[in-house]
Amino acid sequence: MLAFPEFKRLFIDLKTDENLKFLSSATVIKTIFTFVFLKANESSDTRVSPDMITCMSDAAAKKPTIYNRENWIQQYKQGLHSNDRWMAPNTRETVRKDAIKKALIPYGLCLSDETIPTNSPKPRYNLSDDFFSLLNNINITSKKLADYLHKTITMKNKASVILKNKDGILIDLPNGERRLLEYSNSTILLSKYITHHKQSLNQFTPLFISDQKEKVAHVDRDRSSEFGITVNDHKIIPDGIFAHLSNAGNPVISFIEIVDSCGPITETRKQELLKLVSDESISEIEIRFVTVFENRKTMFKKFIPDIAWGTDVWISNNPDNLIRLI
Repeated sequence: MLAFPEFKRLFIDLKTDENLKFLSSATVIKTIFTFVFLKANESSDTRVSPDMITCMSDAAAKKPTIYNRENWIQQYKQGLHSNDRWMAPNTRETVRKDAIKKALIPYGLCLSDETIPTNSPKPRYNLSDDFFSLLNNINITSKKLADYLHKTITMKNKASVILKNKDGILIDLPNGERRLLEYSNSTILLSKYITHHKQSLNQFTPLFISDQKEKVAHVDRDRSSEFGITVNDHKIIPDGIFAHLSNAGNPVISFIEIVDSCGPITETRKQELLKLVSDESISEIEIRFVTVFENRKTMFKKFIPDIAWGTDVWISNNPDNLIRLI
């Protein structure tokens, strides 16, 4: 990674960009640098606390070597803080609120480990894998950083059609209709899946959308019947059923399960969902099974042993990629 002076200049250049200048403040830059310096990304076991960020020093930041990183970690664990620490101890909440929760988390640049209790002093934050990989590369340029941030923030803003209000989550469907779902982490992830794929897949069509409160929030029976899909038994319905055309123009049906609602698609669950499709359709159309996760750590830490082979995984904070278990 770059030393702090060069790293800082990458973000200072964002000041002239109205959409990105909120990332050019000194507190935000130092916060991001500390994550990269400590190798704290979602695929690692390293987590960072606001206190650790305030304790970062100029001496360590100027030479981000493996030796300096390990030395800094040992000193921090022993409570030995440098005289040139970046911030005063009483700025921890400023770091948490202004840099982490306001500037980074809303755009998926930083993640919080929700398995750690809210009142726990343990470190809980890390960078998304994509953001970390970009910043950890010594060949990074201001343009590469700006291009990445524009894409990331634009996608997040497109997801603003998903509105949180006192009644629930409002989703805009591809045909212009709207559906209000009960507010939960599951419906947030489902709405993100819909928002992303209606823009990226050819003729993306929701055939069925489940809701925890109403059970059935949307169903297109005419289109479903065209694909030989019948949804009658509410005991085995998935969180969503969607259709689109492949690059070759062939119909594809995707059964979607949000891991927060009923867990991942196991082999047993896969066989249950196949019962919703007629025998004739199974031989004529491509059928996919997708488990939706918020981040990669949640997937690998807890659920990967249970996910069925031959199914896919879509991760909300890395939406352009699909993991296929083959």
